[in-house]
Amino acid sequence: MGFDDWAWLIYAWGLFTFVGFTLILAHCNHPPFLLPRRRNVNPKLSSSSSYQKTETQTHTGLRPGRCARIVVTRLLRFWEARNAKKGGELMGVDMLLLDDQSSLIQASVPVHRLNTFRELLREGAMYELSGFDVSRSNNHFKLFDSVVAIWLNEFTKMVEVPAVANHIPTEMFRFRSVEQLMSLANTNVELPDIIGEVSDIRTTYNDHTQTTQRVMVNIRVDNKPFFSLAATQCVSVFYSVAELLHKRLEHGVVQPKVMVATNINPKFVGGRLYLNATSGAHFYFDNEVAESQRLFEEYLSYLSLF
Repeated sequence: MGFDDWAWLIYAWGLFTFVGFTLILAHCNHPPFLLPRRRNVNPKLSSSSSYQKTETQTHTGLRPGRCARIVVTRLLRFWEARNAKKGGELMGVDMLLLDDQSSLIQASVPVHRLNTFRELLREGAMYELSGFDVSRSNNHFKLFDSVVAIWLNEFTKMVEVPAVANHIPTEMFRFRSVEQLMSLANTNVELPDIIGEVSDIRTTYNDHTQTTQRVMVNIRVDNKPFFSLAATQCVSVFYSVAELLHKRLEHGVVQPKVMVATNINPKFVGGRLYLNATSGAHFYFDNEVAESQRLFEEYLSYLSLF
C-alpha cells in the first residue's frame, strides 16, 4: 500500500470520527440548529389557541387563593356596587358569571381597578378569565349557591372570546314563589329573581331635582297561566335604578304585560310583603328574554280564551 493510499485511509478515518462525534453530541444535547424542536400539538385543541395555554377550570372547582388556570365564562349582568351607609359611595362593579356547567358565581372589580376593566365589560359576552383571586363569598344578599367569589386584580387577564368549546347558556334566573319570598323576607340571606304579570305601574317624580324618585310595579308573581288567581305584590324601585327603569318605560309604546326582575330584596313592612329592588336589579319585559317571552305567550293565550 502506497503513501497516497495511507493518506486517504487516514483522511477517511478522521472524517468518519468527526461525523460520529458530532452525531453523539446532537443526540445528547439537542442543539437547535441540528435537531428542530418538536411541537406537542393536540388536534382536539387546535381550533382555539387560547385553550392550548393552560388547563381550564369550572366555577365549582375554584378554591380560595390566586387562580392560575383559565375560567371560561359568560358575563350575564353587571352593576355598580355602592355603599348606602356612605352616601352611595362607589365601591366598584359586581358581576354575575355563568359557566358551561350552569354554575353561577359573583365577580367583583374594586373601584381602583375600574379604569382597567370597565371598558371590557359587555353583558352576554363570553370571556377567558385568569390570574384572579378567589375568596370566601358573603353569606348575606347571595345571588348564587357557590361558597367562593372572584376578585379581579392587577394580574387578571380578561379576554373576550367569540366562541367556546362547550355551550354556555345565555341566561339564568333563580325565580322564587310568593311563599319562598315570604320565608326570605327580612333575612338578608338571598336576593332572588321574580317573574310575573304586570298589573299596574306608578311613578313618583321629584319636581325639585327633576328626577324619578320611585317606581312601583304591581306584579302577580305566581308563575301560572291563570293570572287573575295570583296574588299581587309591589316591586319598589328607588333613585338611580328608578330613573333608568322610568326611561325604559317611557320609550315603550305600550305598558309591558310581563316582567322579570333580578336581585330583589323581600321585606315585610306593616305586615305586608314588599319587593325592593337593589342597585343590581335588572328588568326584562315581554319578549326581551326567553323566560319572559314564554310567560308572555301564555298570557296572550289566556286572553284569547275570552
